[in-house]
Amino acid sequence: MKKFFAKTALILPPIFKGKKSYRAWVIQRRLIAILIIFFIVGLYVFFHLGYRFKTLDENYTIHTDYFNIKLKPASLKKDMILLFCFNADDAFSLEYIQSLKNLHNDYEDLQIIALLDKPINKAKLQNFIDKYELPFLVFNPDDKKRLVQDLYKKMQEQIAKIKIQDSNLESIQSSEAKLPFLLLYDRKHRLYQHYQGAVVQEMLMFDIAQAGIKE
Repeated sequence: MKKFFAKTALILPPIFKGKKSYRAWVIQRRLIAILIIFFIVGLYVFFHLGYRFKTLDENYTIHTDYFNIKLKPASLKKDMILLFCFNADDAFSLEYIQSLKNLHNDYEDLQIIALLDKPINKAKLQNFIDKYELPFLVFNPDDKKRLVQDLYKKMQEQIAKIKIQDSNLESIQSSEAKLPFLLLYDRKHRLYQHYQGAVVQEMLMFDIAQAGIKE
């Protein structure tokens, strides 16, 4: 009987005066308290800190765990989001510009955001936007975090799981992001599809249409 109560002391306050059962109960309660604190801190970090960016004249914040995304300020919100992760000096990245401009004009419920992988000065950003007559937002990193790199690692993890190539996961995580790549989020801002390598505009149009009707 005493053994039974000693075990239940892990869940309930100890009934007997045994030091072992009481210590076990105290340790469990402390562990639970620590886990709750970590959970609360994690929520605060996700919803209040995020990744900071600047356009030419505005400040923005992206909160994401890769699978979900949240943008601030709220005025930025649209039904679907297409993130274009690129480098302004990469010729391959620039090949996407015209297709993205077409998508911006064709889909009013699609928010296109071009994410620079590294910060550039304001003059270069202005010249880049003017040269290509960009109608969508270009986000310039405003902190030391590397969102593009973090998103790339997450994407490679998911690709590795799908292909059952877990043995290569460590080397994938340590590699630099191969640009450009894109992430499409549906109306509830949940990840719908990722893209890397050559992607034709028709493929993006098909997926945008599917993401738009997804419940």
